[in-house]
Amino acid sequence: MGEPATSVVRGFLAAWARSDVDVLSAFFSEDAVWTDGARGVHHGLGAIRRELEVSVGKVPSTTMEVRAMAADGGTVLVERRDHFELGGARFELPVTGVFEVADDGRISRWRDYYDAHALVEQFRAAGVSAPG
Repeated sequence: MGEPATSVVRGFLAAWARSDVDVLSAFFSEDAVWTDGARGVHHGLGAIRRELEVSVGKVPSTTMEVRAMAADGGTVLVERRDHFELGGARFELPVTGVFEVADDGRISRWRDYYDAHALVEQFRAAGVSAPG
């Protein structure tokens, strides 16, 4: 592997602040799989790109604060806090992500785990409709 898997994942997470779908998509292999908690599983770069477009369109300039990271070869575990704004209110979402980075330096698997119910409760408390 050219670039360490942790560097690839850190670069990917940092790129979210720019909301550039082309940049974000470039981190994935053609046959990648993204499992996004309750939002479903997205197979292949085309499906991932479409979901990135939806996500960036609803909550642009998301920042992802890495709290802890561990790696074993190409597998990277990340504890992070995602910060974003929606409807004029600021939100924070604790997330655990698992990334598999292939030998070519592209993400082949991404699994995010978070409490969707707690996020909906944050939206409700702020008087904001949850993005659909």
